Amino acid sequence: MKKIIVLILVFFPIDIFGQGIECFTHPLCGFPITLFSAPSAFSCLKDLSVSGEAGYEVEALRTENGYILISHPNDENEQVWVRIGDVGVVIQNYNNYSIPVYTQPDSFSVVQTYLSKSYIAILYEWNKDFVKVCVKDEKAEYIGWVDRRYICGSPYTTCN
Repeated sequence: MKKIIVLILVFFPIDIFGQGIECFTHPLCGFPITLFSAPSAFSCLKDLSVSGEAGYEVEALRTENGYILISHPNDENEQVWVRIGDVGVVIQNYNNYSIPVYTQPDSFSVVQTYLSKSYIAILYEWNKDFVKVCVKDEKAEYIGWVDRRYICGSPYTTCN
């Protein structure tokens, strides 16, 4: 039985750390962002300027030490690091529901606020069910967890 489990895991690996998430660069500004070869300020590769109205659509793969590993905007086979704050997502309010922003990645945790419209948010971290984001509205700034089903990784579409 153990051999069968090992063979299954070898040929069909399970991502125990969650999954990547679609997002985009330059979420709140048109200024260049810096690409890094490692999650360190000493590994600067180059600056990446904005493309069009918003940034590039990329996949965030994991976080480490204040950096996010993403697929390279110009080469999906290459991976680079960006600082947290340089990629974002859209919190998409599809049905005019009030979207809760939780204090923890759990729907039973305390709700900080409810979002009644769509927002561009800064991506901090994620797991398979929730995304930690920073959202600014007219009243305040909130850092909390939003159910992943309300997240859209494209600034150009509604991801319906």
